[in-house]
Amino acid sequence: MAPSTILACLATFLAVLVWASAATWLLVAGRNPFASAGTDEILLAYEDRVAQLQAQLDRVASGQLLERDSLDARVNELLGRQAELETRQAVIAALTRRRSATAPSQAQLPAIEAPVAADVAPSPALGRKPAPVSEVPPLRGGRQGPGASRTSALPAAGGSLEERLAEAERSMRRVDRSQTKTLTDVIAVSERRRGILDAVLAETGIDPQRLMPRSRHEAVGGPFVPADTQGARGDFAALAAQAQTSVLAVERLQKMVSALPLARPTSAPLDITSGFGVRLDPFTRGLALHTGLDFRADAGSLVSATAPGTVVTAEYSGGYGNLVEVDHGNGVTTRYAHLSAIDVTPGDRLSRGDPVGRAGSTGRSTGTHLHYETRVFGEAVDPIRFLRAGERLDQLL
Repeated sequence: MAPSTILACLATFLAVLVWASAATWLLVAGRNPFASAGTDEILLAYEDRVAQLQAQLDRVASGQLLERDSLDARVNELLGRQAELETRQAVIAALTRRRSATAPSQAQLPAIEAPVAADVAPSPALGRKPAPVSEVPPLRGGRQGPGASRTSALPAAGGSLEERLAEAERSMRRVDRSQTKTLTDVIAVSERRRGILDAVLAETGIDPQRLMPRSRHEAVGGPFVPADTQGARGDFAALAAQAQTSVLAVERLQKMVSALPLARPTSAPLDITSGFGVRLDPFTRGLALHTGLDFRADAGSLVSATAPGTVVTAEYSGGYGNLVEVDHGNGVTTRYAHLSAIDVTPGDRLSRGDPVGRAGSTGRSTGTHLHYETRVFGEAVDPIRFLRAGERLDQLL
């Protein structure tokens, strides 16, 4: 090979070696000999955009977590409110169901109940049929497990979750208002009846405290739980306490009035032949105390109990002749004298209007009639007070 050719090949080899070394150094140093300034800017802009999108994604995820927490809080509040409304409804139901075990037969006292508001309107958002006021719209439903969403407690329905939550809140507010109105009505009805019963007792002239059992007290108790007296819930608690006080007062008064001898002892119109108090004795013509009322009655006509009670005497008793005495409780008794026949025996339980005997003229009597007495703790009181109170009760009710 010619020397010139060898030199040319050697020069070419050296040139390639130098170029490869330079290219390798540039690559290691991070420079692209083929890249332009525009390509660098595009890379930097791309990297900035990726960072912005990542930040936006983080913000969206954070917002979703906050929104989820807010929805969970609203659902928990609704569930708690539902439980409270259910408890309140139980209180209202107990108050409206309370009524006296007995009531005057000649004028049945109205039941302790208040008008119930109309049904709550249908709620399409809740996806269920209309719920009556007495039924709190349930929010619970679906599977509740470790992996279940809290919002799955809401029934599936059309509209967004936000709309369904808002409708559930509106429905609960309607129930809240209806419950408050029902309590207000209970108080109004109870206070009206309380006034009537107070007027009836006043007519008899008896102090209600004298009719209260002396050795019995209302059995009450329970743990002390302070009531929330702030806001709407506190208003309900105050109304419930007022309603309970009023209903219990009416119940006690109703039991007293139901046990009082307010009915007539005969079915015929009352024709009083001798009143209560001092009079001329029909036998001695001297002044004497007449301890009851004398009613004109046909021989053998029915004589009936003027209040529920227990027969304590059914026998011949001196000047009374054939006598029946009935104990009505709380110290109140009635006596039916001069009977021609006795239809009961001691220990018999009587209801108002049950027969006790037949009118006659036995004992110290000038002719067929009924001698009728009313006694309170053994003291004779004018029966006309009780008869007028019964008439007043009829008129007021």
